[in-house]
Amino acid sequence: MSSLATTYANALGLPLNEMYVRKQFYPLDFQNYITIQPFSSNQNSKNYDYWNEVLSTLSPLLNSYGIKIVQIGAKDEPPLNGCFHTMGKTSFPQASYLISNALLHFGADSFGQHVAGACEIPLVVIFGSTNPDCHGAKWKKDYIFIESHRFGRNPSFGNEGEKTVNLIPPEEIINSILSLLKINVKINSKSTYIGQKYNQTVIEWIPDANLGPEFMQGAPVIARLDWGGNEEILLKALSVRKLNLYVNSDIDVDKLTQFKENIEQVIIEFNNQNLISIDFIRKLKSLGAKITSISYDLEGDKLSEKRFEFFDHCQIVKIKNKTITDFENDTRRYLNDNSYTFNENKKNVFKTNKIILSQGKFYLSKYNLSNNLPTSDLNRNFSNVVNDNEFWKEQEHFYFIQE
Repeated sequence: MSSLATTYANALGLPLNEMYVRKQFYPLDFQNYITIQPFSSNQNSKNYDYWNEVLSTLSPLLNSYGIKIVQIGAKDEPPLNGCFHTMGKTSFPQASYLISNALLHFGADSFGQHVAGACEIPLVVIFGSTNPDCHGAKWKKDYIFIESHRFGRNPSFGNEGEKTVNLIPPEEIINSILSLLKINVKINSKSTYIGQKYNQTVIEWIPDANLGPEFMQGAPVIARLDWGGNEEILLKALSVRKLNLYVNSDIDVDKLTQFKENIEQVIIEFNNQNLISIDFIRKLKSLGAKITSISYDLEGDKLSEKRFEFFDHCQIVKIKNKTITDFENDTRRYLNDNSYTFNENKKNVFKTNKIILSQGKFYLSKYNLSNNLPTSDLNRNFSNVVNDNEFWKEQEHFYFIQE
């Protein structure tokens, strides 16, 4: 397969000589750095969703060697953790200058890789919907191209429903960068699966201790009234911040009226105990509250009967509880390894961005909460994987690692 550069040159009848890179000085107050261009503006399927996982390990490691990471890109691109940000502050020639003076460049299949290659800067690029044969830098010296396994399929060269670039494990990117920088460190842990909801920051709060207005501002907080708590504490929190309410039984809607502007939505879980009434839902609607109705427990005729009973008031969405079988199947897809089975004898850990807050303590899963296993440091949000039905239900929010 010919590269795009070769294809264009042949189509125009022009010789393919060495690339000329126009550069313009851009000041930095440090010298030792690598550059990252994490995003491609013309195709979302090229954009890896787990750069912050790469950087959470890579950035402090490089800092210990006196090496910084400079992020380049467009002004509307999100800033990544652990980087010096220049997005929207540089022209193309200035970005090229930064790349040409870097110790290494890494990132998505985008313009930066071609500049780095032409300037003979060590290069690490990841490919999912495209491949290096066609889209890789034509001019290059020291480089590592990391290609997704794509479940054994050919690249789509277009937008994808399930981004195959996300099948590249973070440690492979980190180790490739360290190798080209000649840093004698290797990450030996192995990513086994990253849940579809892992990147979503969610706080589940039991109203059993006060919640300040500044806590986790910007992150959705779900008040888990189904797990207990105190009505007075809930109302105090609603008076100063927005909340989502999760209920599996009727609550006193009249007391919520003065705080209705701070109720983002009410999630109603229907179960076999039949504790939700039509009158309760009518009152919630009178507040103007957004309602989401779900059920994990109801099956078959019971679910059909409940849907018919509440047909004019809400639509009950059936949600299937995840199991270890789902985890093993998803892990086989992620690893492209049909032989994978969960092994309790190996050191398996998980991390998550879904945190449970109760009595001022933080828990990384409902299982951890039920077994009084709080975490002391949210900046190191790891815990052991346990083969328990309660644990597997939340697997979509977890990032699984085998150490």
